[in-house]
Amino acid sequence: MDRPQPGLDRMKAVLNRLNHPERCAPAVHIAGTNGKGSTLAFLDALAQAAGRKTARLTSPHLIHVGERLRIDGQITPLVTMEQALEEAWSTPGGEDLTYFESVVVASFLLAHAAKPDLLLVETGLGGRWDATNVVDTCLHLFSPIDIDHTAYLGETLGAIAAEKGGIIRCSSPAISAPQVESVGGVLHQAAQNHGAPWRRLQPQIDFGGSWQHARFCWRADWLPEIELPLPGDHQVENAALAIAAAEHLFPNLAPETINAALGQVRWEGRLERYRWRSPSGDEIEVILDGAHNPAGMDALAGFLRGYPALGTTRILLGVMGDKDVSQMIRILEGLSAEMAAVGWDETRALDRQGWQRIAPQLPFMGDPVLALAQILGNCSRGDRVVVAGSLHLLGFIRRRWSCSSAT
Repeated sequence: MDRPQPGLDRMKAVLNRLNHPERCAPAVHIAGTNGKGSTLAFLDALAQAAGRKTARLTSPHLIHVGERLRIDGQITPLVTMEQALEEAWSTPGGEDLTYFESVVVASFLLAHAAKPDLLLVETGLGGRWDATNVVDTCLHLFSPIDIDHTAYLGETLGAIAAEKGGIIRCSSPAISAPQVESVGGVLHQAAQNHGAPWRRLQPQIDFGGSWQHARFCWRADWLPEIELPLPGDHQVENAALAIAAAEHLFPNLAPETINAALGQVRWEGRLERYRWRSPSGDEIEVILDGAHNPAGMDALAGFLRGYPALGTTRILLGVMGDKDVSQMIRILEGLSAEMAAVGWDETRALDRQGWQRIAPQLPFMGDPVLALAQILGNCSRGDRVVVAGSLHLLGFIRRRWSCSSAT
């Protein structure tokens, strides 16, 4: 990851020379710690159900950089994104952009060519100085904010919220997921400073009595119960934020289309579940989850506690060295699970020496793909294997490991 360079002068200069492709459509701009991409995936489906053509910018990618821009939900071909990157780099000033800034510029170029009705834009890190903070925003969204990236955003929740609240630059409305008071107050003040109508969601969810079932409120009426395709209670909350955004953007959306749209959502690397069949015929559940910070790990642990395996749960953990790894491990230690650490070819990834320093109690298994194969070879029917941590880890595995079928 590029170290963020405070200031948007580089971005604005290059975009100006390209005649401002970022202004191709009004933008929904989302900041937060976790849940940004999932919320936009739900909102993208609702926007398309309302007849809008969408361009969705997210990060990071798992397999290739084209995943960072989806037009009407379709991933951009790698060669197309590479051509747009070349255009960004060849623009005067483009050589000074960070990689993330370059991808954002390239995505704006491709979005402009697609002529969308709506941009859906996820911040990369923070908000105030994020490369995406140049769009013409029609709606600000905030997913749950927690401690993360403290070296860049500050040590306290209030400081982090102030940075993320920096996406509010105009009077367009702001809607937030439920937040702790120290966060909600900062975001509310940021909205007031710009005359932006403010709404912090109160729980309007009726959790069903079985797996992933919930009912949502739409314009004061309850929708029929739905089984969301993305597992985890946190995804129910992400869907609620997307529905609140859709209420503002598409007030005439037919209620009967909402559940159908939500039911089609897919979002890779978020409690992504597979079935692996052993040579003896046993089916082993494999879960890939980008729980890359304590808040994400807490959501993963809650899911695993709520839906325990019949046999043994084995967790492979791979994270970046700038995370609160000790806290993440403490969360997982509350589970009855076997844990091991892995490392991979990534500059910031925690390597053998790092793991031995922070968590010497965890066996280090080296290469993630070889470790996964070894663990699967020792599993029996009813066991479950969880690969958790950085989304870059999941991308490394998905590029090199194939599974017989996804659930």
